[in-house]
Parts: sequence; C-alpha cells; structure tokens
Amino acid sequence: MLGDTFTLVLPVGGSKVLNKINQDGYASEYFLKESASEYTVKVRHTTAKAGGGLEQRDRHNVEVVERIFATSEAAETVRKAYVVFENYDDDTDDDNLLGLAAWLTAANLAKLFGWQS
Repeated sequence: MLGDTFTLVLPVGGSKVLNKINQDGYASEYFLKESASEYTVKVRHTTAKAGGGLEQRDRHNVEVVERIFATSEAAETVRKAYVVFENYDDDTDDDNLLGLAAWLTAANLAKLFGWQS
C-alpha cells in the first residue's frame, strides 16, 4: 500500500501533501484543495489479456492533475501528467521501467515540451 498521503515535490511551490480520498480494489485517489488550485493523483492497476488472449499483462498507471482556478484575469488552467508501465504478469525484471523513470528528468522533459524527439 502506498499510504494515506501522497507527496508531490514541486520545483516551484514546495511539497504538496495529498490525502487519500478513495481506495477501491486496485486503485487509489489522492486530493488536495488550496485557495487557488487543487491537485489530484490517481493510481490504478489493471490486468488485461495480450497476444490474442494468450498472455496476461499488468498495467500500472499514475496520473497527476493540477487545476488552477479561474480568476477575473485568467481562465482556468489544467495540467496533467501520467505514466503507464506495462509488463507480463510473470515478468519480474523491471530494469527497462526503472531506466525510463530515471530518464524523466527536468532537462529531458523540457526537451519534450520543446517538441524534440
């Protein structure tokens, strides 16, 4: 279990501690509402058949949403980030997944936002 709180460490604005508001089987939702914005984190796990139904795949998804409320000067802004890791249910080698997670640095994300590929 991840716990009753989920901490987002933001480069600007410090840490945001979200409280768990829902847990349903293999999914959890965390939430924090502030005066000017709110944050939601959803963690989901699913299983599906792959390869014509011969093999079972596990899918792990984490989604982060920041909603900045509208003001008289600016419209509402919604920012979303999510990552999905998928593997065969009997595959315990996670080196590729850990390598991708390590690659997701601020510098590489800035390149993605700049449409570099």
